[in-house]
Amino acid sequence: FKIVVHSIGYNPPTTCTTKDYLTITIEVAKPVTAGTDQMKCCNEPIRLNGNNPYSCGAVGTWTLLNCSNGCTVTFVNPHDPNTQVYVNHDCSDLPITLDLEWSFSSQDASCNLSDATQVVIKDCLVDCDPLNVKVGWVCIDGQVVLTALDNNDNVLSPYTYRINWIVDGTPIPGNPISVPYAGTPVNYQVKVDLIVGEEVKCTGTASGIATCGETPLDCGIRIVESCDACGNITLTAINGSGVPVSPVQYLDVFHWYTYTGPGDISGLAVPGNVNPITVPPGACYSLLYEHFTYPPGAPPIPGTWTDICRLNVPITCTTITCQGPCEDFGNFFIAGCGDVLDATYNLIFPQNCYNVCSSGTPGSATLGLFYKDTKLPVSPVPPNLHIVWKDGSTGTYANGILSTINSVTVTSRDNPCCFWKDAYEAVCCDRVPISIQCEHPVVKHCNDDGSVTYTPGAPQISWIGVAGATGYELKISFGDPAGCCEGSGPDEYITVTASPWVIPPTYDCFTISIRAIFPDFACTGSNWSAPYTYCERTNNCTPVIIVCGCCEGRSAEGTTIPFNVVSEEEMAAYLKAHPDTGYPTLQDALTAMGFANVLEPAFTVFPNPASEAITIRPAGAAKGTFHVQLYDMLQRQWKKSEIEGGSDSVLDISNFPKGIYLLTIRDANGDLMLAQKITVLR
Repeated sequence: FKIVVHSIGYNPPTTCTTKDYLTITIEVAKPVTAGTDQMKCCNEPIRLNGNNPYSCGAVGTWTLLNCSNGCTVTFVNPHDPNTQVYVNHDCSDLPITLDLEWSFSSQDASCNLSDATQVVIKDCLVDCDPLNVKVGWVCIDGQVVLTALDNNDNVLSPYTYRINWIVDGTPIPGNPISVPYAGTPVNYQVKVDLIVGEEVKCTGTASGIATCGETPLDCGIRIVESCDACGNITLTAINGSGVPVSPVQYLDVFHWYTYTGPGDISGLAVPGNVNPITVPPGACYSLLYEHFTYPPGAPPIPGTWTDICRLNVPITCTTITCQGPCEDFGNFFIAGCGDVLDATYNLIFPQNCYNVCSSGTPGSATLGLFYKDTKLPVSPVPPNLHIVWKDGSTGTYANGILSTINSVTVTSRDNPCCFWKDAYEAVCCDRVPISIQCEHPVVKHCNDDGSVTYTPGAPQISWIGVAGATGYELKISFGDPAGCCEGSGPDEYITVTASPWVIPPTYDCFTISIRAIFPDFACTGSNWSAPYTYCERTNNCTPVIIVCGCCEGRSAEGTTIPFNVVSEEEMAAYLKAHPDTGYPTLQDALTAMGFANVLEPAFTVFPNPASEAITIRPAGAAKGTFHVQLYDMLQRQWKKSEIEGGSDSVLDISNFPKGIYLLTIRDANGDLMLAQKITVLR
């Protein structure tokens, strides 16, 4: 079309001509459908499923034709063929039948471009516990519009739910709500209750901060922080309208990583394509976000996209502080009948409880849960706690094999956010280190080229420790009463954290005793072990191979010399502290250490690990009667027997709980012939 403008009152007259083009698209009538009929419960969201068959930009409209009880409805967007609709009515006077029409206008009055659908709302409820609530907001004309949504971004009906907001300290009912924006962040909290009659069926809460004028990050999103009901921080990627972005494979893809706090760069990937995520207070996060663009109307099919927008959010630490409901939860501790805590605080246990330190029934124990401040037993009701032990038993006390009950989880029935979990390790003050012996290590090192090197180490004193000990005190007395070597001097006391202790080069003759060090609150004093005498000139220290896990199976030693598996870091530290010549074979290293032939123990024990029985096989030199004992790591005896050195002996362990046990073999004089850990599997 052309527009011609003539001036009036101008001299000379002026004529202006403007040309523009108007495109009119004419489409033939196409079938319009309002979708299938639906049946819903009162608290189920209703989302309609009409169609738009036109590519010319025609806009359809939803209208209510009829409500069986005269109700009205609210369309969240009446021009969206898949809009959400809710009834302006509570969950009484059901069922309700809605007749809804989806239609397009036409210049031809005889052309009917409409269809109807029916929704029946039944007298029922779907499970809504817990009720997951989130908040979307948008800034319009100086107002912040806040909307409470369910987990699928459906608007929560203010007629079905009781929805109460607190915005900057002011209570406001309804959904959605609008509040003035004064240029500062808007702090909000919302509580949503589904109430039927007088009963609250489910409850959900959400809180956070809404701001206007923030520019989205690349790819049209930004990340906001809010507090959940448990005091954790919820991280949500939202679009420019403040609505959370729903993750859809090959459309909007989220790769989150979480970090424990500032300085942590290891990162833990959040499984799946999710938004939002929840992190503990003080945590940090990073994000790789991908948005795929497709031709108009095309579905998100892999490989058909026209563009990919990628946003890399670097490691960012959370900034808000959340007040959770569980700050004072977890005022508990675990104790065992007869352990040091029981002896110190005179705790209340049931009569005839199983003493963890000296039970008459091997392996049995009674554990209990107590308050830290009062030292009284924790009762499940009140204060309405759920106490579950490792074996699944519930209540204040647990009886059974210690390895099956040695942890507990406590949760609040009133607030599932609050939970406490801990494990138990018995502290028995009368226990002492046992099986003290001299070892001569050989370090097995696997080189990058595939070869193996054996490096002699320094002699060391090893022992079996005591459960609950935080360290050990060594008492060194120089010289020896048997006259192996001369020398004397004041006793020396050394503190170490664990076995073994490497013998200094100048310590050629001494007697050593060892005792456990317990935490400050436990065991005012502990007993010394039986003494062990070391003499460099006469002692034949037992060879032991030190190897890291990655190298353990790289070569076959063809020997029953025991192994100690350590980490690569421990291996490197040991080689640095004790450098020596490396040898290509174990026998070469043993020869350099003074062992012309590989020393075999007087007995071998197999299989290890075991489940039903173990076989003790004597070497040729083992003759006579020997005493065998099996202990658990609390030094409680599980088996005691005598064997003859002339043949194999089989010990039944089928009734042993799974765990680690210590097997000792002594000769008729009481001298230790073998001390070996046995692993029982179940």
